[in-house]
Amino acid sequence: MKTNDEIRRQNLLGAIERYRTAAKLAEAVGTSAAYLSQIKNQTPESKTGKPKTMGDDLARRIEQALGEAHGWMDAEHEQLDLATVTSIFPDAVPVVAIDSDADYYYQIPLVKLRLQAGMQGVRTEPEYQSGGKKSVPRDWADREGLNPSRLVAIQVKGESMEPTLYEGDTIVINLADTKLVDNAIYAINYEGEAVVKRISRDAGQWWLMSDNADQRRFHRRACRSGECIVVGRVVRREGSRF
Repeated sequence: MKTNDEIRRQNLLGAIERYRTAAKLAEAVGTSAAYLSQIKNQTPESKTGKPKTMGDDLARRIEQALGEAHGWMDAEHEQLDLATVTSIFPDAVPVVAIDSDADYYYQIPLVKLRLQAGMQGVRTEPEYQSGGKKSVPRDWADREGLNPSRLVAIQVKGESMEPTLYEGDTIVINLADTKLVDNAIYAINYEGEAVVKRISRDAGQWWLMSDNADQRRFHRRACRSGECIVVGRVVRREGSRF
């Protein structure tokens, strides 16, 4: 039977994998990447010579960062190894994880939008609970002609854009593109509220449209100058729904 320290270390490995790097997990939980790596690698304590272990406070903070229940770090979680998976699915090909700090990705801010009515600029606040950063493929951004310094990522809230966008999806916004195009999706400062809507042109007027079929709950709204300010165009979506 594994000890509690061994279980926590195993779950730490899974947590790092979910955040892609120890540095990103460390930022989310408010500790140093070096300290997490010492626990991960069982670095001996200088005084006792015993491997470094994880305390209760850090365990709870990791659970919170992962969105897991209290005590999750102290329980074993069944994981299928590659041999088991390939025995069930002979044609399965393993996914190769590439360090998100490598040359394959740009790192862009994962943020919350902080807007005021009539405010033309964009004020943001880092989304630390989700790591504060988002990796986007360099080849995609370069192919689309996007400037990574003008990209931010936010998480979708609410049901108004289902089935195109679901709550919890991550979308990338190009702050450099504020020109309205019929049927495109934008982040909008609507009277001080950050909304993500499809823009439609009808009878000489721009309208904010929801993709949700329940138009009684999510009816269209006029996009008038001064009360409807374009933050940027949505250029990418990532989510777990398919």
